[in-house]
Amino acid sequence: MKASTVCILISIICLAAPVLACESDQYLDGYTWTFHRMEDGNRYHEVRNLGEFSEGGTLNLTAPCMGRVIDTIQIEWEDDHSEVRGELVTMPGNHRMGIRDVSGKQRESWGVSHQVNRFRIEFSGPRGHRCRVRFIRVFYGKGTGQVQQAQQSGQSGQAQYNLVDRITLNDGAAQRKARFIRWDGNQVHVALKTPRGQVVRSLAPGQIVNMQFADRWGRAVAKDGGRFPIRIKSMNGVMIEFDKKLNGNVVPKPLSDIHNFTSITFD
Repeated sequence: MKASTVCILISIICLAAPVLACESDQYLDGYTWTFHRMEDGNRYHEVRNLGEFSEGGTLNLTAPCMGRVIDTIQIEWEDDHSEVRGELVTMPGNHRMGIRDVSGKQRESWGVSHQVNRFRIEFSGPRGHRCRVRFIRVFYGKGTGQVQQAQQSGQSGQAQYNLVDRITLNDGAAQRKARFIRWDGNQVHVALKTPRGQVVRSLAPGQIVNMQFADRWGRAVAKDGGRFPIRIKSMNGVMIEFDKKLNGNVVPKPLSDIHNFTSITFD
């Protein structure tokens, strides 16, 4: 009995060791990545002051915790109101995650939700326009359980959600089955159909070309704190179209920027 208990403890330690080893500061490619844990349990590595880039430039980085599932990659760069754009590419697989356009001092994010060893940002824009990368953050999510769940859903083919919506992303022309799960004020969390089953991804609204919603009620929290039930007909980028009043009568509604809401959730 004691021997079996010892074996279980050793197994737990072996499984946890790689995760714990990653949750520390790391020095890679001449850059120092600092590890941070947020109050809500999310964890991320951050690297600062990455230099200036212009059209045709590329920033190549080794991912901290190579091979680990990354939830989101966030960047902040300053282009002094120039027209510098950047596209994230992750390896292995050379996955192109979409182009971001930052004006002034802003942050942009890419939903990743897969294992990453290395990644790069390819810069483009008018010749002579430059930007300074202030920081990059690599987010892992709120817990290893969520990370493992995302991995398994993509590998095992076991459905977690009833995919009643349809989505078209800017990294692929084909429309596919999906399910809008929630909007957290910064990203849209959706379940997507994949060749191997299903995966949950966190997306910036700009990554969504179009999303058609099934008829169902959700809950919204406005920026002023107001809470109310909603029905969404479609979403195009940051703009969402509602199709019903609270009493269920079908009425035309003006488009609304999703950023007017701090939270939208569907069961």
